[in-house]
Amino acid sequence: MPSGCSVDKRVVRFLLVNNHCISDPTAGVTQSLRTIVEWLHDAGHDCRVLTTARFEAPVIFTIEDHLTQQGVDRSLLVTQPRRTKGQWKKLGGSDRPVVHYSVKGVPVTLLVTRHNDESRPDRAEGSQYLALLKWDGKLPQSTNGSVPFLNLVAR
Repeated sequence: MPSGCSVDKRVVRFLLVNNHCISDPTAGVTQSLRTIVEWLHDAGHDCRVLTTARFEAPVIFTIEDHLTQQGVDRSLLVTQPRRTKGQWKKLGGSDRPVVHYSVKGVPVTLLVTRHNDESRPDRAEGSQYLALLKWDGKLPQSTNGSVPFLNLVAR
């Protein structure tokens, strides 16, 4: 590198929001997105994924089997007990389980959807998915000058 030049090694924070299961081994587009996020993570960037249980094509395995292979405790995949009216409203009217796991070191938050036909989306699941992105529409600056992640709500 020429003298007087420096490399600016800033860490960029990435949040991939995708409505197809990011760990789906059968989907080409999803595999490409996963590879990009893995490369960014390997390069030192802070990456996270928000996704659903929707697969791009029919599969021969269940979401429960798939998530178990990803290291998710099967007991976390059952629908949560009924919630209060306030909790129900905050979740957008759906109480599908939300699980957390990693794909090659990249943290994944997955809404365990049951209505996975893209031509007939479920309003309550869609609302719960969007509620996981708790964002006030502003991009505040952190103390180091970087833009923080949107707040992924852990429920």
